[in-house]
Amino acid sequence: MNTAAPFTIADIAEAAARLLGANWTSTPGPWDVTGRIHAPTGQSFTIGVDHDGDLWVEACTEPGPTPLSDARPEHGLDHAARIVAATVPNLQKHWNGTHHVQP
Repeated sequence: MNTAAPFTIADIAEAAARLLGANWTSTPGPWDVTGRIHAPTGQSFTIGVDHDGDLWVEACTEPGPTPLSDARPEHGLDHAARIVAATVPNLQKHWNGTHHVQP
């Protein structure tokens, strides 16, 4: 039985980076089960999926991931990338470039 999704978490990171702008980049994690999005300012955001199948994103300075339960594999790559791309700027607002800033 093939239960593989038609795209990987690393694919979502790459598509979200494209949506965020020309100077944003992404790198795949091991086995493409995570992806990292890199802002032009040097900030990084990791995306992954939990044991329940929910996508999450976290700033590398945050205490934990932000769940993205509206993103499901059956909704497709573009939908997941748009949700990630919409979430990253909100996480970025809590960062001043060198230190985490509490909301």
